[in-house]
Amino acid sequence: MKRFAAVRNQVVAALAAAGLAWAAAPLEAQQTLELTNGVRVTGKARSVDNAKRPYTLLETEDGLRVALPQGDIRRTRSDELTEQYRRLAAAVPDDAEAHFEMARWCTKNRLKAQSRFHMRRVIELDPEHGTAREALGYVKRRDEWIPRAQWERERGLVRSGGRYHLPEDLAEQLASKETQTKIKRWAPDIARLRKTVLRGGDRAAEALQALQAIDDPLAAVAIGDELTDPRNRHQPQSLRLLWVDLLGRMRTPAAVRPLVEVGVKEPDPVIREAALERLSQYGYRSAQFTYAPMLKSSNNKEVNSAAAALAELPNPELRFQLVDALVTEHVVPKGGPSTEMNVMMGQNGGAGGLQMGGKPTTKKERKTNPHVLAALKVIAPEVDFQYDEPRWRQYFAQQLSSYRGDLRRDR
Repeated sequence: MKRFAAVRNQVVAALAAAGLAWAAAPLEAQQTLELTNGVRVTGKARSVDNAKRPYTLLETEDGLRVALPQGDIRRTRSDELTEQYRRLAAAVPDDAEAHFEMARWCTKNRLKAQSRFHMRRVIELDPEHGTAREALGYVKRRDEWIPRAQWERERGLVRSGGRYHLPEDLAEQLASKETQTKIKRWAPDIARLRKTVLRGGDRAAEALQALQAIDDPLAAVAIGDELTDPRNRHQPQSLRLLWVDLLGRMRTPAAVRPLVEVGVKEPDPVIREAALERLSQYGYRSAQFTYAPMLKSSNNKEVNSAAAALAELPNPELRFQLVDALVTEHVVPKGGPSTEMNVMMGQNGGAGGLQMGGKPTTKKERKTNPHVLAALKVIAPEVDFQYDEPRWRQYFAQQLSSYRGDLRRDR
């Protein structure tokens, strides 16, 4: 009781600090509340969920009322339900089906331990009761019931995380987790080396050599973050080119992704071209299939950025998509807000006030895209139809009808 009194005092103090008041409303059935610190308190209780901080109001046997924050309550168990179980269990005949029905009632009311007790009694009275056996985790093998754990072990499976797995599958999962852990470890290591290089001093050269020597593909994610994070664009160009070089050497999907992003979003043309040069050696397909949809962008700058990248990674398969993007239509502002003065009419027909200006207006504008034209000239350097889309389509259509080879790149 002393332990409860101490807990009660702590709760009272917490409630006072939180501004929760005592309530005089009638309470519901007798309940036992288990708190998160392991203490159990019994009394009549009622949940108050519509308060700013939901709580349960409990009245103890000595008439003391306390408001317990919901976050401090681990489990609520109704004594009325427990008493109901006791009455039903006392009347259950010692019969397999009667115990089975009692077990089902316990399961429905979340009385797990009591349900297992009655299921065990079922199979004692009827060893071939299949549903009870399965509920207790048994599996029938030929003419005998064996625990599922034994059956799974005999099949060569191992248990992990509450499930059974093939040993090789589990090993792969664990290896994957281990790989993810190693990937995450690279980020602080690379950040530390980068800071040392930028700080200069005696250790800068050694740190730079350590960065240049990285050849672990698992470092690609951390290096890619260093390259693509806009906050790092102030880094020296030489350091950012090092990130590009390291990713280009790794030749993994994780290394390709940041290079593809830099190929269109990087404002520094030297770094952008370096990334595209690496992609031309490995990952050009991923880049092409990323850039091609951008030719339909509503942003004209994005259309030209994608086309400029595709000019460095030419692919005849994309020729018609490039032709469609030679001239594109975009919605652009028509001008600032209107400066006209509008008279607002009231409900009775009189002047209701004045309204200055209005929403900015827009217009549709067709724009020629020089980078798209440049990409087409890389694919077909023998002709130049400028922005004449029909002539480009006709030319490529004639090529298709007369050419029987493979227009795709050999790489």
